[in-house]
Amino acid sequence: MTPRFLAPAVRRSACLIVALAVWLADPAQALAGVDPVADYEAARALQMTALRKGKTADWKKAADAFGDFVKQHESHRLVFEARFGLAECLLAAGEAEQSWKVYRELRETEPDRRVGDLLSGEAFVLLAMMETSGDPELEEMFHERVADLQEEASRHDRLQPLLLASAHLHRQAGRREEAIAALMLVVASWPDDPAAEDAWDDLGALRFETEDWAGAIRAYRGYLRNFPTGERANDIRCLTAFVYLQQGKLDDTISASESLLERLKPKRNAADARLWNETVKILAAARAPGVDDLDELFARLGSAERPWAVDVAMGILGVKAAGGEPQLALDGLERMKDEQLLDLSKATGTLREQLVGCCMALRDARPDDEEVQRWLLVAALQLDELERSSEASSLLQWVRTQTHNPSIRREARELQLRTD
Repeated sequence: MTPRFLAPAVRRSACLIVALAVWLADPAQALAGVDPVADYEAARALQMTALRKGKTADWKKAADAFGDFVKQHESHRLVFEARFGLAECLLAAGEAEQSWKVYRELRETEPDRRVGDLLSGEAFVLLAMMETSGDPELEEMFHERVADLQEEASRHDRLQPLLLASAHLHRQAGRREEAIAALMLVVASWPDDPAAEDAWDDLGALRFETEDWAGAIRAYRGYLRNFPTGERANDIRCLTAFVYLQQGKLDDTISASESLLERLKPKRNAADARLWNETVKILAAARAPGVDDLDELFARLGSAERPWAVDVAMGILGVKAAGGEPQLALDGLERMKDEQLLDLSKATGTLREQLVGCCMALRDARPDDEEVQRWLLVAALQLDELERSSEASSLLQWVRTQTHNPSIRREARELQLRTD
């Protein structure tokens, strides 16, 4: 019989022996029985590893660890957090249906805990489920969760991406006003957050689509105020000039266009070529109404300090040709040639584009004019230089068919042989 004073020590030894036996058989189970907090922290560590690596297998390991904790410690104070972690890891592992089930259970059992996190979690699960299902109810439920989250926690750190997703879905479905409302919430709450850059851009695009020019300008200003060097900043500057043109604000158009050309001038790389071309067209359209004769045109745009001057002058001639003043355009082409402003051996792509546009407008205005036909031969060569050979060939074929001048027809045939 064990003395009474030794009984506690014996009991402790017996417990240690049992614990050691369990440890040897299943270390994880032994740890679970000894320290639940350590189990939870181990699962959290696996979740952090998965977050860092981004691999599905790691997310599944973390989900298994949280699942084991929930089974082994149903009444522990950390079980809610473990179930929440389980739902997150299941979603990241591609198990959206299982994640949805866990979130729903959490909302039913403890609806007042971490309400914003639960609403946002459900919203992300619904997004994932929508990718594999065409059920329209899922989108409706998603928008409901986003609305509830906005009401419950208007500054929740997950609300912003959900609002952006909501705006995207509304826009895809043609619900422009709802999309605009969601984007307005983003730019109002997080105006200079990196993720808001797309929101400003999309907001401007939606205003543009509905021809809400004043709204578009406000969105463009918001973008440039918060992201002056953003990825789309120069595109936004070009759109700003275009919208001013649509509003008939010619002075603002000219100012915005020339400011952008100054920004692009030092670069003039391939990436900026499209923007340069578009901006030159906009500037030409804004300048054209104020040009009544060639002297005025060349006096206003002949400055060597502005490398876009010749490009814009050509653009203005194209506007005049299309606007009922073909003779002024023809005279302008001849004058540019005489003043050696048309050195096409060194011409920029923009000048070639503007020359082609001008000549095509002249063709529409005076198809039988031999002077126009000769300029069309020049335009065909520019199309070939722009690697648009099929268009060049078609244009030369048109000249051959249209002209009554044997010399022009022969030259068009010779050029066609070169470009084919």
